[in-house]
Amino acid sequence: MKSKITALSLTGLLSVSHASAETPVAHQSVVGDKNHACNLEQGNVYYCKDCCTEEKKRLDSITEKLDHADEKLPQSVVTRAKRLIARNNNDLARKWLEWSDSTYSASFEETQWLLGNEDKKIGKNKEALMHYKKAVVLNEEKNPKYLMSAGKMARDYGEYEEAKKWLEKILQIRLAEKKNDINLAEASRELAVLYDDDRCKKDDQDKAEKLYQEALKIYEEEYGINSKHYATVLCDIANYHRRRNNYLKAEPLFERCLDIMGKISDENDPYLAMFVADFALIQKENGKIEEADQLFSRALRICDAASILGTDCDDIGMIKNNVAEFYESQERYKEAEQRYEEALSILKAKLSNGHKQIDEVQRNYDRMKQKMTE
Repeated sequence: MKSKITALSLTGLLSVSHASAETPVAHQSVVGDKNHACNLEQGNVYYCKDCCTEEKKRLDSITEKLDHADEKLPQSVVTRAKRLIARNNNDLARKWLEWSDSTYSASFEETQWLLGNEDKKIGKNKEALMHYKKAVVLNEEKNPKYLMSAGKMARDYGEYEEAKKWLEKILQIRLAEKKNDINLAEASRELAVLYDDDRCKKDDQDKAEKLYQEALKIYEEEYGINSKHYATVLCDIANYHRRRNNYLKAEPLFERCLDIMGKISDENDPYLAMFVADFALIQKENGKIEEADQLFSRALRICDAASILGTDCDDIGMIKNNVAEFYESQERYKEAEQRYEEALSILKAKLSNGHKQIDEVQRNYDRMKQKMTE
């Protein structure tokens, strides 16, 4: 990752000087010497002595850093600075960069973050990720909201190393605040979701349950046990145990989730469909096919009603994928095909290509079509 570039650090590089006792003639640095000028735009360098080789290296360093400065400053600012340096107007270039830094630095990373939010709203997730990354880099990875946005989206696009670094960083920030509040709960849960993935190392996977439990405790204190926040993390823990075939722990947790949601939501709440579909998965894996079929049918009814009412949620695409997988396992291929196509249509309308959910559903659908041709 590129480090934060500031105008002050750039202007510090503009005063290129050197001294050599071996030099028989007096001369300025390559940057300022008109007789030994370095045209940065054309790359023409004229050497006065061997010592100027080091000067050229410094100039190359300045040029490289200016090339990356568009992460910090508008391109027009960077272009003007380069032209001033090429004309040996180093003092003016320094003043220009210092003024630009004070003018733009306070708002540029916030602008990147806001642009990311706007792109995310309209489904341009890859573009949003690019903006979030810039916000994080420019803020030296210290702003929690930038870290959270970049970390979650990097996780969704399978960039696990960067996601891990950013989500671990935000957890460190929240822990340092020494507040058991919603911010700490959110940081703990989002990092747990990252760790609770088959593609992560086992050591990280083992940390997930503890983080889930810490988030759950805070949500209980803040919202009580009859809340969507509490039920969501409880469902996370249930799925954590289900994926490890620990059904004795998972099943009662799913039942508690459904009990909570039954108290606080109506039957057409799309959020309820997620809990119903997840409970159906454990029934399927336990070999309780009839119970699973009934639960998946219930989840579909909720999803379809939510779509008609315009109240659908982000989980509907994956719910339909899970239903399709169930139908596929029962060799109900025509029904499975319909649900896979619906899932892909929903996800592609909301997410950019490369998102792990789109890739997962596409792999499942392709696998079934291959099976049908054999």
